[in-house]
Amino acid sequence: MTRKWTAVLAPVGITGLNAQIIASSAEITVTDKAPLFGVDGNLVGEVTSASIQDGYIVAEGILLEGQSLPTGRPTFDIDPWSRHTFTENPMEFRFHDCEICSVRIGFGPAWDDPKIMFSDR
Repeated sequence: MTRKWTAVLAPVGITGLNAQIIASSAEITVTDKAPLFGVDGNLVGEVTSASIQDGYIVAEGILLEGQSLPTGRPTFDIDPWSRHTFTENPMEFRFHDCEICSVRIGFGPAWDDPKIMFSDR
């Protein structure tokens, strides 16, 4: 039986600790076979989809056979070619589309939000 997971990754419209904002109208996609990495950096699953739901980027995927859902708060990597613009603050930029390349544990999320977490589903 394939175990599925879900993770809230980021709020939209809120500036993160790294000066990134995800536009509420952003198109969210996932790289084919995007990996889910555990704390030690080992592959534990795959990201199969992502979308904006209730003001958050939410990713879903499957765990590899015998792997457990990572504990901790997830973060994600996006394709460097994802379309973005600078805001009025030249150090801040807004993403208009995001292609998620991986989801991982081991680095703190860029947004300090208690809803950022994994869940088994």
